[in-house]
Amino acid sequence: MSFIEMFVHNAAQAYVLIIIAAVVCHWMNLGPENRFVELIYRATEPLFGAIRKFVSSYTPALDQLGIDLTPMWAIFLVLITRRVLIWIL
Repeated sequence: MSFIEMFVHNAAQAYVLIIIAAVVCHWMNLGPENRFVELIYRATEPLFGAIRKFVSSYTPALDQLGIDLTPMWAIFLVLITRRVLIWIL
């Protein structure tokens, strides 16, 4: 595995961990007044917002039920992007 492939792999894994940390912070109801939580939200909200906008237009039933699968979709998207980038390299 080349340096660039390893970098892409490690960056994707780090972002998946940040997504999981965002989910845990949300479950624990930690507000953004904590600097660590604010950093996590700043790192994940651009991707979460784009996914929410895209998914809510196609699955309004999930919005009505209050189910937010955005972190799952984000992890899925990061892992697919990692695989495609490594395949290209």
